[in-house]
Amino acid sequence: MPVVDLSGLPDWGFLLAAFASTAVFLSASWWVSSPPARRHLTVGPGVAVVLFVVCLVRSLHDRPMLWFTTICCTALAAWLVWMGPMPPDMPGATDPECRLHPDYARVARRGRIAGLAWVATSAVLVIATLVWVKVA
Repeated sequence: MPVVDLSGLPDWGFLLAAFASTAVFLSASWWVSSPPARRHLTVGPGVAVVLFVVCLVRSLHDRPMLWFTTICCTALAAWLVWMGPMPPDMPGATDPECRLHPDYARVARRGRIAGLAWVATSAVLVIATLVWVKVA
């Protein structure tokens, strides 16, 4: 028996929530990345975002997919904010000198914790949704 009934919410409400959570995730990703990484962004991330938005719009009537996008992107953004921004002088991950940076151990540890915590949080939220939330 669902505790929360979202079946009365219109389709555009789910789409709006998915867009908002995706924007929060992208903002958190931008905030976490180091200034050199921001300067070297190419067309790739922009194309990926456009393709993701096209997939969201195409799934307008697929409420569970939009709902799961909302909860997973929000959880990921929260853990990215917890992780904190990269040091401004941190080399890129493919740079061999990355591991020599004085903050590498702290940043790597927080990144691993944030990644595992995001997987665990998303799993809990998805299972809770399947048990207690009526989406469609």
